[in-house]
Amino acid sequence: MDWKKNGSGYVLVLAVILLSHLAPAQKDQAQRVDQDPPGAIPGSAPQIAASGDSVYVTWVDDSKNVAPGNRTDVYFNRSLDGGASWEESDTRLNTDSPRTGRAGGVQIAASGDAVFVVWEDTRNDSGSFPRSDIYINRSLDRGASWLPKDVRIDTDVAGAAHSRWPQIEVSGASIYVTWLDLRSGSGSDVYFNRSNDGGDTWLAADTRINTSPPGIGPRDRPQIAASGDSVYISWRDERNGSGHFPATDIYFNRSLDGGDSWQTADSRIDGDAAGTGISQLPRMAASGDAVYVIWQDDRNDLSTTNRYEEIYFNRSLDRGATWHADAMRVDADAPPTARASDPQLAVSGNTIYVAWVDDRDYQAGVGGPGFVPGDIYFNRSLDQGSSWLDADLRLNSAGIDLDRSLSPSIAASGDSVYVSFINDRASGLFTRALNVFFNRSLDGGSSWLPSDVRMDTELPGDSDSSTPQIVSAGDSVYVAWFDMPNNSRPAGIYFNIPFGAQPFGDGSAGTGNEVPRLVGNDSLNIGSSFTLSITDALGGAFGFLALGGPDSKTSIPLAGGNLLIDPIDLIVPIRLEGALNAAGAGTLSINCPIPDEPALLGFNINLQALIIDPGSATGVAWTNGVEAWIL
Repeated sequence: MDWKKNGSGYVLVLAVILLSHLAPAQKDQAQRVDQDPPGAIPGSAPQIAASGDSVYVTWVDDSKNVAPGNRTDVYFNRSLDGGASWEESDTRLNTDSPRTGRAGGVQIAASGDAVFVVWEDTRNDSGSFPRSDIYINRSLDRGASWLPKDVRIDTDVAGAAHSRWPQIEVSGASIYVTWLDLRSGSGSDVYFNRSNDGGDTWLAADTRINTSPPGIGPRDRPQIAASGDSVYISWRDERNGSGHFPATDIYFNRSLDGGDSWQTADSRIDGDAAGTGISQLPRMAASGDAVYVIWQDDRNDLSTTNRYEEIYFNRSLDRGATWHADAMRVDADAPPTARASDPQLAVSGNTIYVAWVDDRDYQAGVGGPGFVPGDIYFNRSLDQGSSWLDADLRLNSAGIDLDRSLSPSIAASGDSVYVSFINDRASGLFTRALNVFFNRSLDGGSSWLPSDVRMDTELPGDSDSSTPQIVSAGDSVYVAWFDMPNNSRPAGIYFNIPFGAQPFGDGSAGTGNEVPRLVGNDSLNIGSSFTLSITDALGGAFGFLALGGPDSKTSIPLAGGNLLIDPIDLIVPIRLEGALNAAGAGTLSINCPIPDEPALLGFNINLQALIIDPGSATGVAWTNGVEAWIL
C-alpha cells in the first residue's frame, strides 16, 4: 500500500487492498422501494426517472387496500441522495378513493425539480369490462407534494372510450402525452394532449394524430419524443393490411409548434412495400433536429412457419420532414435465420444505441418443450445512423443456448451506455427463476464488461425478477425492477445502482454541531481515478481514514457515533485543511488511482473517516460511510 501527499492533496494507491480481496462482480445490497406491509400483495410494473441526485420510482399497487381484487392504485417513492435512502412511506398519486378503479400503464418523466406521472384508469366505468381514461399527476418540488386532484387529459366523455398505453415526454415547461383511444369505434386511434405551463393547464380538446379515417383499423403502442418545440409520435398501424393476422406498418406524425398543429398527412416510414410484412414495437428518440425510430420487422420471412424478425431503423435529420426511402437493418446475422425482438433505443449526441433480444445462438432441440431462448444483442452508430457496427455484440455473458435473456432496458450519457435485462441462467431446465443483470460500455459501445453484473442480491435462482428499468443521470446509473423471491425476502419493487460511490450510515457532530461528510465521485472505473472528499469538519484537525473490503459494511455504536466498517483492512492518518479549529472549515481531497486490472471489475470497498475533535462530546466526530463499487 502506498500513501503519500502531493501538491494537490493526498494520493492513495489501492492496488494492495483491492487485489488481496477480490470478490465476485456483484453488488450485495439491493433496496426495497415500496413500503408495503409484510405479507401484502406486492406492487408491480415499476418505472424509474432521475434528475441529478433525485431518483423517482412509480408503480401499480393494490397492497395498500383491505383485500386483493381487480382494483389498483398508482404509488410513488423517491430518493434525494442518489438512491442511498428512500422515504419511509410511499405516496398514492391517484386522488380518487382507493380501489375505485384499475390503474395501469404507468409512465414517469422528470425535469429539474419537476416529476410527472401518467397512467390509464377505469374509475369512470364500473362495467364488467371497464373502459379507461388517461390521468396525470405532477410534483414541482422533487416529489414532496403533488396536485390535490389528479387531472384527466383525454377529453371525450369520461369512461366512454377505452384510452390506453400512455407515453409521456417533457421538454422545458412543456409536457406531451400520447395514447391509444377507441372512442371512434372498434379500431383504435392515436391521441395527444399537452401542457405548456408545467401541467397547470391542458388543451381543452385533445388531438387525433393519425390522419387515416378514424376508428377503421387498429393501431398500437404509440411512442413520443420531443426536442424543444418539436414533438414527434410514431406507432404501428394496420391500415394497409387485411386478414386475421394483417400486415402492419410504422407511421409517423410531427408538430413543430409544441403540439398546436400537426401534419395533415401522416407518413409511413418502414420503407418496404406497404402491407407486406409485420412491422411493430417502434421505439423513438430525438436529439436536436434529428428523429430516430427502430422497430422489429419480419419482411425477410413472410412464411407462416417461422416469421423470423430483424431490427430495422429509419431517421430524419430535418425534424421529421424527410426520411430514408429504405430503412436500414441493425442486427447483423444473416436473414432470415433468427428472431430479433423487443428493441430498445437510447441516444446521446450523434450516437445511437440499440439493444434487443435475439435467438440466433439457439440450437434446435436444446432446452426442452416450451423453451424460449434469447440473448441480449447490441449495435451502435456514431454518425446519426449512417453506419453501424459490422458485427453486433452479445451483452449477456453466460450460457448461450441453455438460458434466456429478456426485457432489455437501455440508457446513455455521454460516451457511456448501460443495459439491464433479466436472465434465467440460475434456474433449472423447466423452472423459471429470473435474475436482473447489467452490462455497460464507457467508450461509446466499443467494449463492454467481460462479465455481466447481477443486480438483485438474493441467492441466484431464488427469485422471479421482471420488468427491469434503467436510467442514467450524469455519471450515476439506477435500476429498478419487480422481484418475487421464493424464500429470501419480501416481494416488491427493488432498486440498485450498478456502480459508483453511494453514502451510507450517519456521521456524528463535532465542534459547532457540524457533522463531517465523506463524499466519493462516481468515476470508479479500472484505470481511472476515484476522488474522496471530506467537508464540514474541524479546520486543521487530524484524523484517520478507514478502508474495508467486501462485506465490511456494518453499524456498531462507538464513541458517540457508529463504526460503519468491520473488519477494517487499512487505517490511514490524515490532516484536514482549512482555518485551524474553525467549525465546519475542515476539508480534504484524496485522489485514489485504481489499477488497470480487469480482475477488479465488480470489487467493493467501504470507507469512513474519524476526526479528532475536542469540541465534540466524546472528543471525536465521525463521517458517514461511502460504499464504492468498481466497474
